[in-house]
Parts: sequence; structure tokens; C-alpha cells
Amino acid sequence: MSGGRLRVDCLRTTVLVPFFFAAACGNIHSTDHLGDPLVILGARVEGQLPDNTSALLLRASLIWETQSRELLECLDRAGSEAEVRACTTPEDFQPALVSNSVPIEPTFPASFEVPLYLLPDLEVLSGQSGSLLGYGVLVVYEDGNRNKMLDLVPPGATASADTILASGMPTRGNRDDFVVYREGDLSPLWKLFEPFGCPQPPQGFSILTRELDLDEGYTCFVSPVTDATIPVEFEESEALRQLICEPQPDTNTYPTKPPPPDREVTCHFHDTLEYVVDPSWYCKYKRVYRLVGCHAYFGCEEPDWDLTDSPPDWWPCTGESDNGFTISDHPDDLTPSDDKLFNISYDSGKRKFAMDEIEIWLLLTRTEGLVFAHPRSIIFMDNNDDSLFSAGDVLEMFEPVAVDQFNADHQDIRYKVIIQHSLEPLKPVESLAALTWISPAQ
Repeated sequence: MSGGRLRVDCLRTTVLVPFFFAAACGNIHSTDHLGDPLVILGARVEGQLPDNTSALLLRASLIWETQSRELLECLDRAGSEAEVRACTTPEDFQPALVSNSVPIEPTFPASFEVPLYLLPDLEVLSGQSGSLLGYGVLVVYEDGNRNKMLDLVPPGATASADTILASGMPTRGNRDDFVVYREGDLSPLWKLFEPFGCPQPPQGFSILTRELDLDEGYTCFVSPVTDATIPVEFEESEALRQLICEPQPDTNTYPTKPPPPDREVTCHFHDTLEYVVDPSWYCKYKRVYRLVGCHAYFGCEEPDWDLTDSPPDWWPCTGESDNGFTISDHPDDLTPSDDKLFNISYDSGKRKFAMDEIEIWLLLTRTEGLVFAHPRSIIFMDNNDDSLFSAGDVLEMFEPVAVDQFNADHQDIRYKVIIQHSLEPLKPVESLAALTWISPAQ
């Protein structure tokens, strides 16, 4: 479209929300008198329709995600994959719903089309003029109130009229499909996809497909809309249900007061906890408290508060595992490479784990991000000779192969270490332990 952009004016939401989507352009689903569509998305829905779901009420829509200004500034500064990871936290997402809704034939597997009549609104594109980028996810939902719209659920509601049943970004499976729109130079937002080897998208609309091979790792390719079919499969998961939720009302992460006594608290390492704001609500909004954090957003360069050395008296998270794992530091100084970092001891417990199903991640600092410990960096001390990681065994962790991130500058830094187990690596993942390592403890 030369000579300007066709825009739809929407009210921008300013609340930062973790992986939730907010609606914009209340009547954008009406396609009367809009003429021919700009593009038509091809899709295919597979799997078994969930119980107590009416096939006659199935519809599809496209949800666009947009990000905060602070996230884009962080991505613009990021010069490495680790720094990109440090920028990308759930609180940075500000999503909006901007597509029309279409019915789906009640036969499976079923192919269907989603026409897009308008360019994405500027509120769901990230970047500056001349460098705009956005991406969205195709969803299939049950139109419970039969109004031909995907109705979001506000805070405090105990029920939802509509229910999302499938998406192009499933919580299980090894493939994600995104609808991408690019205008002008490449936005810093694309750094989110560069670690997966994704080629640059063309101008206009395209389809990005990211696939995980458990042996070869990720592959990524970008296809013209006319050449791509987006697969969506029915599934039942809490994460999928939450896509219909409006932004949560309160994102303050300073630990102002203890969680209510009837809430289940989840600790993430020594400095972060979360709990559900109100279990009776349909949307399970989570309150997150951090000992170190920022009022504006998580990826700030300098924290606004740091209570690490003086947590509140009620703070329940110690960084120690409650399921039989402990961590001990190696007494040597850190050098530029090839250091032994720490030992993880499996002190007690009846469960046993195959070593090829164990993952260890290190969170170094706020700016350096996560590092995955390659199996070649781990020595397995199988003290009972059963070839499984079980009680009495020890893992010796060395500096990750080909990663020069540990040196004298990291003396006395507090690290987060997480041990994960997965029957299907990466999906799903079970956290076995979240531990704290201060290195090196002399």
C-alpha cells in the first residue's frame, strides 16, 4: 500500500502482563464492506475435539503480540544471545487481539482459512517508524456466547464465555508457527528469533515455522503466506486457557507483604516467589515477588531495590532444595575457562533419573542470562553403579564447553542453578531443584 498505511485506532493497554492477551479494536471482527482480504491464512486443525465442546461453535482468530518499549530498548542494546535472553521476560509482553473471527467446519482433520482485511495496527507492531515488526498466533476457540467474537475475560470473573482449544504455538509438541508482519528495516524485536537460526522475514506478511529436533536442535524457516499451512491441534492445558485473559491488574513485584496463608507459594531460587492472586477467578493471575527487581520492568540495567542480604522476616525461599539435593562450591578461583564450578549431590529420595534426561541451567547475572550446561560439562559420579542419577550420586559441574563466561570478575557473585528432568527433553520439563551458588566460597 503506497502512500501510507491503513490504520485502525485502538486504545493501548499499558499494563505489563505475563503471556496474556488483551483485546483491542472492539469491532474489528466485522468484515462487512471491507472488500477483498489483504492475505488469507491457510490452516489445518487436527486431533480430537475435547469433551463437552460443540463442534458447531468452533471459530478461529489471530492474536498479535506486542512488546513494551523497555523490552525493545533492552533488545537494541543486547549484543549476545545471553543478553537477549536476559531481556525476554514474561512481564514485557503487551498483547492485543486484532483479527476477524471465522467459523470452522465441524469435521476433523479440517482445513480452514482466516482472511486478514487490515494491516496490523501500530499498537501491535514493535519498533520505530521505518522499522516495524509484529508477530501473532492463530487460535481456535469455542464461541460459547455465539457472538462471533473472541471475548476476553476480565480480572475477577469466575467463568469465561469462550474457550481457546488450540493454537499455532502448542504447549506440547515440537513445532511453533507465527504470523509475521514486517515493514521497513529489521526491528530489534527479531533478535528474539535469531538464536533459533531464523532467516530475516520479507516485507509484509509471512509465516515463521520453528521446529525442534531432539537430536539436531532447532530449525527455523520463513515462508510466504500463500505457501504455508499452519497446523493447530486440540489440547487441554492451563496455559492455553490463560490466552483469553485480560491483563492482570497489579504487576508490582516488590515484596510488600506476605502471601495470604491459604495460598500455595512457589519459590524460584532464593529470590523469587509466586502465588495465585485469587484461586476462585477463571484467570489464574500470579503475584510475583522478587528480592531484586525494578518498578518499570524486569530487564532494567540497575535494580530499583535489592533485598538479597536483608529479606523480609516472612520470606520463605532460601534457595535450598526441599527434595534431597544440595550444592557445594569448588574452592578454586575462577579463571577465563575450563573451571570446575560446583557439585550437586543427590542426598535423599527414591526417584531415579537417566542422565540423558537431566538438564542443568545457570542464571549468571541479570545482563548475562541463562547458560545451558552441555552434558560434556558434567561428570556423573555414579556411586551405587546403577547407571542412574539416584540418591548418593553426585554431579560435578564444569564450565560449559566453548563458553567463556566465568572469570575473575565473577568472584563472589550469587548464581542460580536449576536442575530439570524431562521424559521428552524440553517439553514437558519438571524442576527437580532450584539452588543458590555463591562462587567461589573460599
